[in-house]
Amino acid sequence: QQRSFEAIGLAARKRNWNAAATAYSEVAGDAEILVCNAILHAADKCDKLTEAFNIYGEMRRRDGFAKQAQTYTPLIRLAGRHTHPVLAHALLSEMRAHGIEPNAHSYSALVDVYKTAGDTAGAKKAWEEMKA
Repeated sequence: QQRSFEAIGLAARKRNWNAAATAYSEVAGDAEILVCNAILHAADKCDKLTEAFNIYGEMRRRDGFAKQAQTYTPLIRLAGRHTHPVLAHALLSEMRAHGIEPNAHSYSALVDVYKTAGDTAGAKKAWEEMKA
C-alpha cells in the first residue's frame, strides 16, 4: 500500500492520471483510506471528475469504510470546476451526515465552487459557515 500511495502522489504532482490509475489498480479492491484519498487527490489534480466519482462510489460500497474530510475535498473541488455547485454542497452535507466536520480545505473548495459559478452570495454563505 505504501508503494502505491507514493506512486499515486508522484503521479498527482506530475498530473499524470494514467500513472496514478495504474498504481491504484494494484491495490484497488483492498486499498486503505490513505491510498483512496491519494487517488481522489490525483483525480482532482488531473481534472478527472468521472473517474473520481467512480472511485468514490467504490469506497461507499465498502462496509465500514471510514471516510475523512480529505476524501470529500477533492470531490468538492472537481464538482466546482465542472460547475456543479449543487453536487458540491450535497457532498458537504453528506460529510456532516456522516459526522465528519469539514475542515478549512473543504470550505475553501466550497467557496471556490461558488466563485467559479459566479455565485457571490453562495460564496459568502460558505465563508460565513466556515467562520461559524
